[in-house]
Amino acid sequence: MDIKDIPINQMILKKAIGDDEIESYNINLRNEGGGRALELKITCADGTRRVVVLTDRGFCVDTREVKLYPFYGKDERNAEIYRLYKDEHLTQVFLADLFSITQPSVSLIIKDMKSK
Repeated sequence: MDIKDIPINQMILKKAIGDDEIESYNINLRNEGGGRALELKITCADGTRRVVVLTDRGFCVDTREVKLYPFYGKDERNAEIYRLYKDEHLTQVFLADLFSITQPSVSLIIKDMKSK
């Protein structure tokens, strides 16, 4: 993916990804703070993945890496999806891409986890 196609300051973006490669991204136009956020799915040289969120606060762009926890079954995966949605404020569209499932599936998982 050519990072020049991503609509954000290229210097900030390069600093956030380092030597790794962006696999996919999602632009959240209304994040929890009311601004714009760029969710990045990054592939590292060793084959692992990481998630970085760049949040445009107007006066600055915050960069944070989201901690991903391993899971070994469907229930643990669903709990991780819910945690990333609820606590890390990642969008359903981005989570669907991250976990290779559909957005409606993510929506159902979140709805089910809320009711528990």
